[in-house]
Formats: sequence, C-alpha cells, structure tokens
Amino acid sequence: MKANSCETTDAEAIARGVFAEIAERFPALKLVENANEHVEISITIPVQPGLSCDVGLGLQNQDELHLYIGHLWMEWFPCTNRDRVEEYLDAVTGFLSGRYRVLEHYRRTKCYKA
Repeated sequence: MKANSCETTDAEAIARGVFAEIAERFPALKLVENANEHVEISITIPVQPGLSCDVGLGLQNQDELHLYIGHLWMEWFPCTNRDRVEEYLDAVTGFLSGRYRVLEHYRRTKCYKA
C-alpha cells in the first residue's frame, strides 16, 4: 500500500529519470521493464554483448533504488536525496562501463560473500 501518493509519484519520477539516463548512456544495452513484479519498478538488463551477467535495477518500498548483480544486492535510499541518486548512478554506470567489478567469494559451489 502506498503511504503518500504524492511522495511515491516523486520517487517514481526520480527513478524513471535515473533509468532513462542509464539507457541514454548505454544505448547498445537492452533494458527490459518487468511489469508483473511486486515492486514499484523492476528492470532487467539481460546478458548481451558487453555484459556477462544479468543486472537488475529497481525502485522498491516507495523510495529505495536497488541494484542486483549476480549475488550482490545493494540499495540506496531515500531516492529523494540527490546524493544517494548520484551514488546509485555512479555504481550502475561504473559496473556497466567496466570501471567497477563485482567479486564473489565461493566455498565449493555456494557464494558466501559478494
């Protein structure tokens, strides 16, 4: 349930703006919006040339920007804070550009740290 529709609308507008900027910076990558998820916005960037794993982007809990890469799951909130939005944009674009990497640690076949 949405506590304050005005606040949610602002957060959704901010998130959609961030996702549009990511798409603009990486026009060769296909971003797919997942309409039937139980979150405000869910976007997948599937494996494709230049990308070795799926990347998930999202807006959840009215004001949290989420990033999923392999076993790594991070969130930035509130998304109404411009510094958090800039940090999120830096993390996503850093990974997609190859400036940042995700390191996963395994014991046999189980990831225990990312």
